[in-house]
Amino acid sequence: MLGSTANALESADDAIGNADDAIESADDAIGNADPGEPEKTFPPPRVASPAPARDRASAVAALDEELSSRLRRGGNRVTAQRLFVHRALRAQDRHLTAEQVLDAVSNDLPSISLPTIYATLELLEELGLLRRVAAGTGAVLYETRTTPHAHATCRRCGAVQDVEQPELDASVLDAARVDGFEPDHAQLLIWGLCASCAASGA
Repeated sequence: MLGSTANALESADDAIGNADDAIESADDAIGNADPGEPEKTFPPPRVASPAPARDRASAVAALDEELSSRLRRGGNRVTAQRLFVHRALRAQDRHLTAEQVLDAVSNDLPSISLPTIYATLELLEELGLLRRVAAGTGAVLYETRTTPHAHATCRRCGAVQDVEQPELDASVLDAARVDGFEPDHAQLLIWGLCASCAASGA
């Protein structure tokens, strides 16, 4: 009985000794580690950014409120067609034909017709929310930028781009009034080749 107990104690001592040796080896490894080796770091967990849906909804609501206010001030009704056409024009932020506007809203308003598009564009122009652009390409273009600027049209590919330019001299409008014409505004059109066509040399 005493012999068995002694053997058990001896085995326990051996286990403790082995554990001490393992701890000592680990300490040696830590002490011998290269101090210049950078500590391993792990990137922070990725946090999904808030969906922009709320921002888009706020932007659309602001556009609708802007148009609704102007329509009511002019004694005009607020309709879905007018709201969607205005949204499409502002979302595209480029020169569009009436046909392109129709394509842009057809998914939301499948029953809308081209004459309704033209009538809506004319109303938005009267409200000062867009301008009609005669770019010399045959098709009438519409844009929501109403601040003074000129347009450059490529005579080869038909591309139209804005050109920063202050408002034309009022004398141009005065000259039109001499003959009884009542001008709304004047536009400057620059005719030539766009950068891409000029570079091609064709």
